Order: sequence, then structure tokens, then C-alpha cells
Amino acid sequence: MARTAPDMPLTTEEIAALLGLSEKWFINNRWQRKGPPFIQTGRIVRYELGATLDWFRKHRQKTIN
Repeated sequence: MARTAPDMPLTTEEIAALLGLSEKWFINNRWQRKGPPFIQTGRIVRYELGATLDWFRKHRQKTIN
């Protein structure tokens, strides 16, 4: 995959592949308003890479070994 700018809008398929998650994870969390921020115009949904990575950093779970 080509390098992407932090504010480049990516499809659900692209962001899922880039982060190693399923499209279903993004769809379910978007529907529940629990996942990373997204942009929606009509039926078109896009995620900004930078905003999505920031969301994951803020929601990271710390584990104890």
C-alpha cells in the first residue's frame, strides 16, 4: 500500500486492511457510536488515518503481565 497522509480519507476497507482489523469491526463500532471518528456524506464513509490512530492511542488498554 502506498504511504498515506494523516488526513487522507480512507474507506472502511482500506483502514481495516491497514490496521489489521475487520471491516465488520469498524461497521459495528460506527453503528454503536463507539469507534474512531469518521466522515459521512450520504452513504459514503471515510476515516482519516491520523484521527483513527489517535483514537486507538487514547483507547489503548494497559495490561498487566
